[in-house]
Amino acid sequence: MNKVTMKDIAKEAGVSVATVSYVLNNNIKEKIPEETRQRIMNIAKELNYVPNLAARSLVKRKSGLIGILISRDYDNEGEWKKCLYTEFISEIEVILSAMGYHILIYGIDTGNPNADIIAERELDGVFVIDVDKSFFYKISNKFTVPIIIIDSRIEDIIFHKILPDFSEALQLAKEYFEEEDISVISDKYNDKNITMDMKSSLGREDELLIVQSSNELENFIKNRKNKKLVIINEFLAIMACKYIEPSDLAVICTCGCAYLLPDGVKTVILDNCKKAEIAAEIILDYIDKNYHDNKYTYIKAE
Repeated sequence: MNKVTMKDIAKEAGVSVATVSYVLNNNIKEKIPEETRQRIMNIAKELNYVPNLAARSLVKRKSGLIGILISRDYDNEGEWKKCLYTEFISEIEVILSAMGYHILIYGIDTGNPNADIIAERELDGVFVIDVDKSFFYKISNKFTVPIIIIDSRIEDIIFHKILPDFSEALQLAKEYFEEEDISVISDKYNDKNITMDMKSSLGREDELLIVQSSNELENFIKNRKNKKLVIINEFLAIMACKYIEPSDLAVICTCGCAYLLPDGVKTVILDNCKKAEIAAEIILDYIDKNYHDNKYTYIKAE
């Protein structure tokens, strides 16, 4: 008889593996409804679940360490990008910590990519965030453990990609303004495929600004006084509110900070908590050699 896992309990309870982990590890920081908590405990008891993290560490893992590598353009990075992954990383650290893992976070300069320091550690898996294709292959060959790519649509059948469904998010944002013309402003993503997807969804390249400076942002908005605006990234949107009425603005929230936006701004949420749960489940699957046939997971907008 196979040993019962958290995934078995999650399937029976109709919740995520992360939620099961929070309950079974008594993580008091997470607000789990009492009914859900009790249901998970009852199912665990019925299935005779026996936790054994020590055995898992010895049999399936070398170190209990998972790396997070973030591509950083330190010379040209806008202030608005510095908080882009804060919530996602914080959430995934909580989830994996509850499952007995430790996280190593390392920023890699796109101008001088060097992953030697973190590659020397015995990692069980690696997340690589916001990379272009050439950058990715410079660092990926340093690792022999599972690598999950975050926020890059690199066309490679080996590696699993987790990325926002910007096409759907833009469509939802457009619907706020019905048939009116819109312009879109986005932070720069290092993978060009992300930008191509945005252009394809919008239909007009000249109405998409990949912003790299505050002056660019200001000039783009002032030249489109009668346009409705969709902005990807809350901090860019806050900057834009100097030049546009909140009622003319819809924001695709990628940072987990929608609460900072002025009243009247319309929002489409890309949930970092959901993204972190999915990312944690996928990397644990790959560490356990449960590989996925579909190598793309899109985070749907809300």
